[in-house]
Amino acid sequence: MPAGATYEVVWRDTAAPNWTTSVSAGAATSITLPVSKDNVIFGVRTVDVRGAHVLSADQVRSAAKITNGTPLVRLDTDGIRSRVEALPEVASAKVTTSFPSTVIITISERTAIGVVKASSGYLRVDRTGDQFRKVAARPANLPLFVVPQGAAARQTARAVATVA
Repeated sequence: MPAGATYEVVWRDTAAPNWTTSVSAGAATSITLPVSKDNVIFGVRTVDVRGAHVLSADQVRSAAKITNGTPLVRLDTDGIRSRVEALPEVASAKVTTSFPSTVIITISERTAIGVVKASSGYLRVDRTGDQFRKVAARPANLPLFVVPQGAAARQTARAVATVA
């Protein structure tokens, strides 16, 4: 659990149009509720982001676009994953749910191993050859990869990144 995080569990009868009940779970890692999982729908109350170091958890949550209260069983986890993976710094993302009310987004961030020259700056290059974050000045700790422009650029960058 992230430092300082607290949880709230919300639920409603499957026929109810609105959330009818909520219980604060505080910082507990488990809670027992007086309901049957077959007769209620649990809603999102917490989005836990793991693996973020360059990005903030708020940046990941913003990209995920999860509406508080969305029923966990109706979440489009593939859509959430795709939106999070669209962040340039994210190499991969995994989205899971943890009943009663938590969505867990675990990301792997790209690690720059070099840069390529771009118009008005440099693009960071990861180990797969993907070019991701643009920076104005060349980072002193990263080597400059000289690769052709155009269709062959990514394939050449991947080959250079493999041996770098």
